Amino acid sequence: MTSLLEVHGLDVALRGEPDRRVLRGLSFELRRGEILALVGESGSGKSVTSLAITGLLPPALAVTVGRVVFDGQELTGMAPRALRGIRGRRIGMVFQDPMTALNPMFTVGDQIGEAVRAHEPVSRAAARARAIELLALVRLPDPSHLVDAYPARLSGGQRQRVVIAAAIACRPELVIADEPTTALDPTIQAQIMALLASLQAELGLAILLITHNLGLVAQAADRVMVMYAGAKVEEARVADIFAQPLHPYTRRLLAATPRPGHGHPNRRPLEEIAGLVPSVLELPPGCPFAPRCDIAGPACTQREPELAPYPDGAAVACFHPAA
Repeated sequence: MTSLLEVHGLDVALRGEPDRRVLRGLSFELRRGEILALVGESGSGKSVTSLAITGLLPPALAVTVGRVVFDGQELTGMAPRALRGIRGRRIGMVFQDPMTALNPMFTVGDQIGEAVRAHEPVSRAAARARAIELLALVRLPDPSHLVDAYPARLSGGQRQRVVIAAAIACRPELVIADEPTTALDPTIQAQIMALLASLQAELGLAILLITHNLGLVAQAADRVMVMYAGAKVEEARVADIFAQPLHPYTRRLLAATPRPGHGHPNRRPLEEIAGLVPSVLELPPGCPFAPRCDIAGPACTQREPELAPYPDGAAVACFHPAA
């Protein structure tokens, strides 16, 4: 598969203060038709990564170093009007809170139709017809009636399906799904992930899935990139991450993830990761994970390990990776 999205050495810092970095030297690629999961605790830099890619960083932050390339076209430094032509049309966004993403004053059909008409010269009637098709595509019942419903009438899972319908309204090549199941119960989470995987296969989408839930990653992703304190610490195929995680942080994340049968008396209890993710603006010396790591040695507190390649496209930044 060829690369659709490439991120090269990306730094994001406080505006006017390039040494106070929120993202640090981030590099990765997303291939056409695959699902790449970005995982890590809150504060790891996952959402900032998505905002940097799409040019939606808040005014206090700015890209200081690095490049974002989408389908051979550099997005970094692109004029806002040109970038708006790519967002929504070729890159769709699914946000974590559908009640924030949807306007309660407009019907779901109006909002999906607006996403279509913003990028395509179609009539309101044609946009409405497309909205009905999209509601059916995301497996919502009775779409010809639901198209006139307001968001408050829908359940959380239904609202998130509407947000997904709006994200794919213009048949994008890439969908960025930022914590798309956070506010949903586990059963609905599984349904939304199954829907995204189904749409990916049906429409040939590439999906950048941002989540802290490794259980969801196992269900849908092809590859996993683990982030910690604004940097990539491990990357591997999803099966390899679960079979043999290399970084101690990845192993701790897996130990804290519920598995089928959790709660059975013969199952090991979930393990808490002691401590907190450090502020990216006040990192400790050496490896940022060292203060929380049970295998950290003297070198870990003196300098930060570089990302080293492993077989099958894997990589890890650790002085003591699992063999």
